[in-house]
Amino acid sequence: MERNNQRLVDALYRFMKRDYSEDVRELNRALAETETADLRSEAPPIPFTGDPWSKVKHECTLLVGINPKWHEPGSKTGQYETEIANSIALINQFREGDDGAFAEYIEQRKEYFRGGGEYKGHYTYISNRFLENWYETETNLLWEKFVMNLDVIPWFSDKTKAISNEKLVDEYRNNSALSDYVNIIEEVIELIQPKRIHLNGVPPRLVFESVFGIEFKPLKLIDKSIGMYVGHLIVRNVEYPVLAHNFGKTQSGPNSIVQWKSMADKYEAWDNS
Repeated sequence: MERNNQRLVDALYRFMKRDYSEDVRELNRALAETETADLRSEAPPIPFTGDPWSKVKHECTLLVGINPKWHEPGSKTGQYETEIANSIALINQFREGDDGAFAEYIEQRKEYFRGGGEYKGHYTYISNRFLENWYETETNLLWEKFVMNLDVIPWFSDKTKAISNEKLVDEYRNNSALSDYVNIIEEVIELIQPKRIHLNGVPPRLVFESVFGIEFKPLKLIDKSIGMYVGHLIVRNVEYPVLAHNFGKTQSGPNSIVQWKSMADKYEAWDNS
C-alpha cells in the first residue's frame, strides 16, 4: 500500500474512533446561532462519499458541500434504512473493538455510487450539472473517476440555518474533532490530486479560505448574483485552483442549467487566463 493510502486509512481510523455523540453535543453548543446547531448525535459523521482511490489524478474535482442530510427512519427516501442505520451499526461495532466493522464501513463509503443507493434528490442534480459542463462521460464513471465528494461539516442535520458560519470558522481552529477531520481532507486531496476544488456553499468557502487560504491571493468575487468566487488555495504546499459559489439549487446560488453553464464558462475563462 502506498504511503499516502495508509495515511488516509490511519486518519479515518482515528476520526471514526471518536465518541461522535459527544463531538456532536459539543459542536451543537459551539456552532449554534441561538440554542443548538441541530446536528444529529445519533449518527456518526460521514468522512467522504465515493471512492478516493479510484479517481483520475489531475483530472478529477473535489466537490465540497455543507453537510449530509438527515433522513428519518421510514421516510420516503429510504436513506435511513439503506445507508444511515448500517453506518450507525458498523461504527458502533468498530468503537467496541471490531476493526472488521471499520473496514466494512470504509467499503460502504467507497461503494456508495456503485450500488445505486445514493440519495438521488441531491446527487442526480449535481451529476447532471457536471456532465453538462465539465465531463463527457457516463454518470457512473463520473463518480467513479472524476468527482470526489465530501462535506465541510461531516455530521448529519435536517437543515443548516441553525449553524453560525463565523463560529464554524472559529471551531475549525479550535475543535479537536474538526482538527482530525482537516487531516482527512488533506489526505484525500493529496491522494486524488484534483484538477480543481469546487466549494458548493458559503460555509465550505469560508472554512477553506480560513484553513487553506493564501493571504496575498484571496479568492476573488466575479459574480455577485450567485456568490461565485475563483482563486487558489494551498494544501500541503500544493496550490489548487478553486471555484466557489452559493449553494446550488437555491435561489441565491446557481440553480438553472443556464446559470451553471454561465458559471462554468466564467470559471474556464479565468482558469485559462
